[in-house]
Amino acid sequence: MIDNATNCSYLTQANTFAPFLTSSRTLLVFLAVCMSVFAAVTLFLNAVVIVAVCKSTGRGRSSSARSKRAGNNTKVVKLLMTSMAVADSIVALVIMPIRISELVHNGMWVMPFDKCKYRGTFSVYMCTVSIYHVACMAIDRYLAICRPLSYHVMTVNAGYVMAGLSWAVPVFIYPLPVLSEMKYTS
Repeated sequence: MIDNATNCSYLTQANTFAPFLTSSRTLLVFLAVCMSVFAAVTLFLNAVVIVAVCKSTGRGRSSSARSKRAGNNTKVVKLLMTSMAVADSIVALVIMPIRISELVHNGMWVMPFDKCKYRGTFSVYMCTVSIYHVACMAIDRYLAICRPLSYHVMTVNAGYVMAGLSWAVPVFIYPLPVLSEMKYTS
C-alpha cells in the first residue's frame, strides 16, 4: 500500500463516507478564502517573475567587461527561474483549486475516483519539477562560485537540458502508481 496523502480510499462507497475536517462552516469558508488568496498571490508573483526575467533579458550593457566575463552566467539562471515559475504557476492554477474544492466540501472528494489518483500523482509531479529546478540552480551556482574555471561547460544549451530534464524525469517516475495496481490509502 502507498501512503501518498490522498483520500482516494474514502471513495469506495460512492462518497458515503468522507473525512470530517470540522463542523464549523465559518472556519471552512475562512480557510477556503485564505487558500484562494494564497493561490492568487502565487499566480501573480510567478507571473511577475516571468515578466521580469523576460524583460531583463535584452537589457544591460553587453559591451561592458563585466557582462563579457559573466558570459552565459545569468542566462542559465534566468532560464531555470522562468521554467520553475511556470511550474509553480501550474500548481496555482490546477492543484490549489482542487484542494480548495476539497476544503469547501469538508474534505470530501466530489470528482470521479480516477481523478483523485491523477490529482495525487500530478501534485507530486509538479512539486518534484520545482525541486529539480532548485537543484539545477544549485548546481549552476556551485559551478559558478566554487569551480569558476569549469563553469564554461554551463552554456545556455546546458541550461535547456537541465530545464528539460527537470520536467522530463518526473514524467517517467510519477505515473507509475497510477498505471500500476497499487492501492491508495489515507
